Amino acid sequence: MDFGLPTPRALVTTLTDLLDRDVTLTPAPPFIPGPFRPATLGVYVDDSLQVVAVGVLDIALSAYTSASLVMLPRKAAWEAVSSHTLTTPLRDQLHVVLTTLGELLTIPGERIHLYAVHAAGDRPPEFVLHKTWVLERRLDVRITVPGYGSGLLALVRA
Repeated sequence: MDFGLPTPRALVTTLTDLLDRDVTLTPAPPFIPGPFRPATLGVYVDDSLQVVAVGVLDIALSAYTSASLVMLPRKAAWEAVSSHTLTTPLRDQLHVVLTTLGELLTIPGERIHLYAVHAAGDRPPEFVLHKTWVLERRLDVRITVPGYGSGLLALVRA
């Protein structure tokens, strides 16, 4: 099955509406998570529970979007980034961020939904991590969240 990735404009509009901040977006090289590049992985499936996409947020974007969503002080987000550990309040908001991003993914006649979230610092299943290694069928961008900072986002078709 084929489905489209969102346009950069749709991504900016969606995140701006969600975070109530004028986020900015710039192109970025492919972001591949690893032991020294912690990331949150959102696993998207279709109606038959087949993995169709993975959303990847580096630890910075994981912390900044989550903190911005519930208006936590930027210090809390910065501490999470420097310690490479997301606190429970930050982890809890990742579901909202990734569910919203999933609404931008489409398969004609199918519904895409968020199946699982593996927060930065957790160990995701290997098969999910391997799906992030695809170097085509992906959108990689740097998102800047005003008042917090910037981080990397990748949406990868499985």
